[in-house]
Amino acid sequence: MRAFSLLLCLLLWVSLTSLALAQTARRPAAKPPTNKPAPKPSKSASPRVEVPADDEIPPLDTRFPELFTPESTPTFRKGYSILNLGLGLLSPNNGYDLFGSLKSAPALTLSYDRGVVEGIGPGTIGLGGIIGYKGYRYDFPNTDEKATWTDIVVMGRGTYHYNFTTNPQLDTYGGISLGIRANFYKNDVSPDRDRYNGDGLHLAYGLFAGARYYLTERFGAFGEVGYDMSYLKLGLTYRFQ
Repeated sequence: MRAFSLLLCLLLWVSLTSLALAQTARRPAAKPPTNKPAPKPSKSASPRVEVPADDEIPPLDTRFPELFTPESTPTFRKGYSILNLGLGLLSPNNGYDLFGSLKSAPALTLSYDRGVVEGIGPGTIGLGGIIGYKGYRYDFPNTDEKATWTDIVVMGRGTYHYNFTTNPQLDTYGGISLGIRANFYKNDVSPDRDRYNGDGLHLAYGLFAGARYYLTERFGAFGEVGYDMSYLKLGLTYRFQ
């Protein structure tokens, strides 16, 4: 009887041991850690929106491009025509004093410029002309006598347009002028006194540089320095084809 009990206990211990070993074999083995990167999101995922940092400067508007980079101007080309209506300032005083006695209004000028040749250098050659008018009056000191004269110029002009900036609204140019200047002098009190030596027709020439800035596709403002009718001209410009 005692031998039977020992045999039964031995069989029970063997059964329990076998069951424990079977359950341990069924568990998956632990995988060693790896350094593989995390999987990338699928292509169907929505794209990531990048928000600029607060200290980043946004790009400039193309209407305010970088200056001082030479580029052939797009504002004046072959076939373009320009009209300038201007007031001439700082005119010469025909040899009289600068203070008090000399009275004059700003010169009135009308000029025309048309693009005729491209491909000679980086710019465009233009041809045109200018008409100008200016009147003077001089009061002789300590007398009642007055002198008046009229100054009129009719000149042809040649221009070369080359933009020294990348601003598409700016047209910079220089040129020469050649033509006739007419001076008409009159002294109402004593025609023979102080006769103006410049009276009559004379050969006239000039050298100038200028710029136009377009506020719209056709209208803008211009300025010129040099000499034909005056040393400085300011006014309005109109572009057409």
